[in-house]
Amino acid sequence: MKNYISQFNSEIITSSFGLLADGREVFKHKITNANGYELSASTYGAAITHLLVPVSESEKMDVVLGFDSAANYENSFSLPNAPYLGAAVGLYAGRIDQASFELDGKIVQLDQNHGPHQLHGGFKNLSNQIWNFDSEKSNKQQLVFNIGTKLNSANYNAEVSVTVSYVLTDDNALKVRFSATTDQPTAINLTQHSYFNLDGDGRSVLSQKLKVFSESYLETKPDGIPTGKIVPTINTALNFTEIQNCPRSIDNTFTLAQPLAAVLHSPSTKIKLSVFTNQPAVHIYVGGNCFNTLAGKNFAKYGETSGICFETQNYPDAPNQKHFPNSIIQPNETYFHESIFQFETNKTE
Repeated sequence: MKNYISQFNSEIITSSFGLLADGREVFKHKITNANGYELSASTYGAAITHLLVPVSESEKMDVVLGFDSAANYENSFSLPNAPYLGAAVGLYAGRIDQASFELDGKIVQLDQNHGPHQLHGGFKNLSNQIWNFDSEKSNKQQLVFNIGTKLNSANYNAEVSVTVSYVLTDDNALKVRFSATTDQPTAINLTQHSYFNLDGDGRSVLSQKLKVFSESYLETKPDGIPTGKIVPTINTALNFTEIQNCPRSIDNTFTLAQPLAAVLHSPSTKIKLSVFTNQPAVHIYVGGNCFNTLAGKNFAKYGETSGICFETQNYPDAPNQKHFPNSIIQPNETYFHESIFQFETNKTE
């Protein structure tokens, strides 16, 4: 392994993140804002590996789950349920029923990597590939990665070009921007899959406070596939319109009628995270389990309540549900997704 540390410019710190099983080297890139927040992301899966929030003059809290090496990110896809820690997800985030959909009178049959269904883009997905780091478009405020998929990658019917940028602003927001173009009509739904824990690595999120700005969710079958019904949250266990403790188990899609999707707050560290998006839904998931097989950063053990994901996105299975928001992108269109993760410190609520 190379002992490689350099700077593409004076504000981006680039270092080796280790080797994959086939010998390819992965790199990690770090930027810092004016207030000492630090963001690092890897060329493997365009994964956010670290997000450090200052909580005092001498201490920073890493608020996302991750691994210390590219090898562990690669190995995580062999776990019973891959956690997709911090990864850019696609070509279609979430589940697609029977891993297929009809498009222009033809059936597109995708990889079946989740029982008979597809989850998060199939076996060869955006999260387990090496992305290109765009040093020309990256700067002290942002990291930019891009990747191109080939025809029939995961059995998708098009060649797709995807770009993601991570912008760390001086008002302490992480802005995630996805764009994508295609050479043929196809389904696209991208998301960022960071697991947040405002109390830091190795702790449970159950004492953290959650509020979701949604009054309805997608009803699902036992296998997680949407039935097509949109159900009010009132008088259900999924009513988070009033702030309450994070649930022990949640894996649900909430519909959105406004940019503010959710708020997470730690009474312990007094960090507050507000999630905004231009997408029609947020899928919320508590997890991060690595099955006592892989250690997280600094040898942290990740279990079933180690982090919470806010997967801002279109509805799962939208290609098969005509009354769901459109998920088909045409060759003359550009897919655009922006989500903002706004941090505040010393907050009591």
